[in-house]
Amino acid sequence: MSQVFLTPKVSVIIPVYNCELYIAQAIESVFKQTYTNYEIIVIDDGSTDNTCQVLQPYMTKIRYFYQENKGLSATRNRGIKLAKGELIALLDADDLFLPYKLTEQVAIFDAQPNIGLVQSGWRVVNEKGEKIQDLEPWHKSPELDLVSWLKWKTTNPSGMMFRKEWLEKVGGFNEQLRRLEDFDIVIRLALAGCQAAWFPKVAVCYRQHSSNMTRNLLAQIAVEEKILDELFSNTNLPPKIQQLEKELRYGSLIWNCWCLYKSSYFAEMADYLYKSLKFSSFSVLKTICNWLYYFQYYAALENYDFNSVFLHQLPEWQKLITKVIPNGLPMVSVIIPTYNNADYILIAIKSILTQTYTIYEIIIIDDGSTDKTYQVLEPYLNQIKYVYQENQGPSKARNHGIEIAQGKYIAFLDADDFFLPEKLAEQVGCFAEDSTLTMVQSGWRFVDEKGSIIKDIKPWENGAELDLENWLIWQATLPSAMMFRSEWLKLNGGFDQRYFGIEDLEIVLRLALTGGKATWLPRVCVCYRQRNSSVSGLENRQKITQELEKLLDDFFSKPNLPASISQIENQVKYRSLLWNSWRLYQAGNFFEMAAYLQKSLTYTSASTTEAICTWIELFSKLARQEGNQFNAYNFSQLPEWKKLISNIFNPVVPRVSVIIATYNNAHYILEAIASVFNQTYTSYEIIVIDDGSTDNTREVLEPYLDKIRYVYQENKGVSHARNLGLEMAGGEFIAFLDADDFFLPDKLAKQVAIFDTRPSLGIVHSGWRLVNEKGEKISDIELWHNSLELNLETWVVWKPVTISMMFRRSWIKSAGGFDTRWHHGEDIDLVLRLSVNGCEAVWLPKVTYCYRQHHRNATRKSTHQAVSMMSVLDDFFSRPNLSVSLRKLEGKSRYYTLSWLAWQAHRNENLVEMSKYLRQAVKYTPLSMTETIYHWIDSFNSLYQQYGYEFDAYALTNSDIWQQLMSDIFVK
Repeated sequence: MSQVFLTPKVSVIIPVYNCELYIAQAIESVFKQTYTNYEIIVIDDGSTDNTCQVLQPYMTKIRYFYQENKGLSATRNRGIKLAKGELIALLDADDLFLPYKLTEQVAIFDAQPNIGLVQSGWRVVNEKGEKIQDLEPWHKSPELDLVSWLKWKTTNPSGMMFRKEWLEKVGGFNEQLRRLEDFDIVIRLALAGCQAAWFPKVAVCYRQHSSNMTRNLLAQIAVEEKILDELFSNTNLPPKIQQLEKELRYGSLIWNCWCLYKSSYFAEMADYLYKSLKFSSFSVLKTICNWLYYFQYYAALENYDFNSVFLHQLPEWQKLITKVIPNGLPMVSVIIPTYNNADYILIAIKSILTQTYTIYEIIIIDDGSTDKTYQVLEPYLNQIKYVYQENQGPSKARNHGIEIAQGKYIAFLDADDFFLPEKLAEQVGCFAEDSTLTMVQSGWRFVDEKGSIIKDIKPWENGAELDLENWLIWQATLPSAMMFRSEWLKLNGGFDQRYFGIEDLEIVLRLALTGGKATWLPRVCVCYRQRNSSVSGLENRQKITQELEKLLDDFFSKPNLPASISQIENQVKYRSLLWNSWRLYQAGNFFEMAAYLQKSLTYTSASTTEAICTWIELFSKLARQEGNQFNAYNFSQLPEWKKLISNIFNPVVPRVSVIIATYNNAHYILEAIASVFNQTYTSYEIIVIDDGSTDNTREVLEPYLDKIRYVYQENKGVSHARNLGLEMAGGEFIAFLDADDFFLPDKLAKQVAIFDTRPSLGIVHSGWRLVNEKGEKISDIELWHNSLELNLETWVVWKPVTISMMFRRSWIKSAGGFDTRWHHGEDIDLVLRLSVNGCEAVWLPKVTYCYRQHHRNATRKSTHQAVSMMSVLDDFFSRPNLSVSLRKLEGKSRYYTLSWLAWQAHRNENLVEMSKYLRQAVKYTPLSMTETIYHWIDSFNSLYQQYGYEFDAYALTNSDIWQQLMSDIFVK
């Protein structure tokens, strides 16, 4: 039915100019409204196409008026004058109403008589009417007041409905404006006191044409500036609005610059960016970074593929940056440590060369690369400082860079990572704003090996303050995201080279402890490449995990920590163990993962069930964060997981922990392990500490990983390896087994039986068998026949041989394990310390251990062994509280030790070294000189017999060196 002759409440005004393709659809969308009390007024603004003919079927249902072309504002104003309704709805001729539009908006007017304007959301559609996206501006701009109109410009004429009286009050649309007349009118309405409200629903389809998206952009920006100029020149403007001029103009300019960038108006974009400096509340550096931030923000909103590198390579951009960057800015030294990163290092360098901040130096420390790194860098040698060093690790490389850096600030960049363009400018800006800062850290973006985005990491969302507590709890560090004040790094020695893979955490903990101030730059400014072979990737996770444990132990053992920090030790260690368990899981090292999960129970107050649930939830969460799926069912089927759960709920505590420290013993270690499996005693666990083997030890052990506890560590020596085994051990008793030796079948059973009869015992000693490299018997060593009591005096004089001993774990733990200062003689030192503290020892008069003799290692170990053993004795006899009786034994102890070392030297055919030790032994001999010489010959003969060799006393005593020794001794 025609609404032409009714008295309508709503007048729908459709201005049209050459819109023959869409005008009928617009009218039909009004006819489909659920609200019926309306009129349709079509003002044809001089169309030259077939618009009038298309409208002929509708002439009885609309009010049609034709005029000479006067523009959109004049056309709408004529419609307003002709309107009979108290409410005015605008509809552009190529847009569409959704069916409920009028009903819902009229209802709001009826409910709120004071409202003068209601606006809905809108759907952007293409020329075919297909949906592109829905826009719901009320989420970011819930209030439609003057500030919101100015800030967000959330106007769409087809989504608006007005009270006619308000349009008349402000004089309708400004007919001088050919664009943004809707923006202008809402400003004037707001200034006049008109209240506006959202209809918070998408109610209009706004057609986006490829022909109208960029065609009028420059003119539109000029009109917007004119509107704002007129607004802020108004002396009656409320003070609140006047105070917002800079903010509003700045935001408007940046949005327009974004539109210009998308439309390839790069020169105009640069001009307006320059103009925005006048209205920015930031420093120049911060403003440049802010431009980039908003470009990235708008791109994300629009799902637009923004390429910041492309922007920075534009001549217009580079000219702008040169123009605005002030003189006298501080230099940043960017230090890139690299080792065999020829595939990625140019990406890293180019990411610096495209920085918005241009006052920098690039320092490349090549840490002994063996690939084509130098050849790749050759074309850039005039732009970088290149230094080559022997491979010493990333900490040493970074420290080398620190030594030669000339910048006020130092930024680090790993050679396979890369900066985003604003990184340096943003961080220098932070230092400029706070002169008390020592370090600034940004967020980072995980990328894959090809540089494709995985996920952005924003650690400030967890811990806003970069203080000591947050560093410890979150451990959110990345060298490439950091910038330091150079002075602090140079004064405090840079990175600690003792730590591998966690040197960045160590340095920030040290910074916090020394009072250094750090802050977040809450932006993602660097891309961190996830590589299967990278140090901080998965391959070295076990090594890094051990280093982290050591670092935390070292840290929390500091004597003067604040109480608030000491109190969080368990929390920190628990979180750390869980995080590293996750990394070990990713690396496929399920055995170690299970070991660390079990260890974490030591540091949580949660029930076992709660802890297990936490593990699963955490693994699932971490997988999601990294863009992966965690399959809890598959995880639960892992043999290592099943064994872990079984151990937790049905713990079988072994009585004996057999600790095997190994280094490059792949040839023998399975024989050692088999000798434990073949024991008649079965309550044991096997702990293998791989001390940095470079052979195929790990591969050889692979089939046994479900039966042993295997840990790999960086090569640190046998004492450190055994101590790590002691930390892991759960047994009441400890037996050590060198990886090239083996047990005889009843060793564990016999020694445990003696412990069970003597609860006070700390050590059970036994005999041992010397075997050759093939495992064939040479001789049995049965020292109990010498009627030696196992007490401190015996140990001091004759030196303990620990290979065949079994220890009560509580005694070794109380002594602090092996002293890692000693690379040889560590077993002597341990037993002496135990005995001093009252540890009781007895013989098991039986051979239980096979000690393999290698011809290859005798010479190699001799000199180092001698030095260490004498150092151990020096250390022992320097103790202030030794008894008089023990001090009287010092000479005898040194005599027998030096005599034994002399035999070792003779065995190695080093008669010069032998002579040196015998000369020293003369100083301590308790015998006459003649008895001393006979003792040497007798000892040499006895020792050679033990090792299965004939001793040629004639050859020795007739050698020139022996003759000279005798001559010197008796002359004296």
